[in-house]
Amino acid sequence: MVDVFEVPERSYRVTVDFTTDPQRVEELIGVVFENIERVRTSGPSDLTVALVRESEMRDREESLATNGFWLGVLERIAKLPDYDPQEVVQFRAQFGALNAADVRAFAEEQLRSDR
Repeated sequence: MVDVFEVPERSYRVTVDFTTDPQRVEELIGVVFENIERVRTSGPSDLTVALVRESEMRDREESLATNGFWLGVLERIAKLPDYDPQEVVQFRAQFGALNAADVRAFAEEQLRSDR
């Protein structure tokens, strides 16, 4: 018996969406890149990280009660041989430990303008 898994390349994507007057698009794109650069160099404030953490934890708790969430977990288990299902229960501790320095380090490494 042979098992074949299509394992996608590990990657990430950052998306910024906003609505605006078409005449302000370029201005707001500039503001987005200014904020990315600020996070790269200074990091987010502790308050911002705390608010995002609280929001994400609340969203995660709500997701745990849905079949779609668990279907996604089963799909990852089936498609990604290295996926550890313990990540589901470790999320709270791992995400709860995230701090402004971690976000800044990620942004500095991954959100470079040369990419």
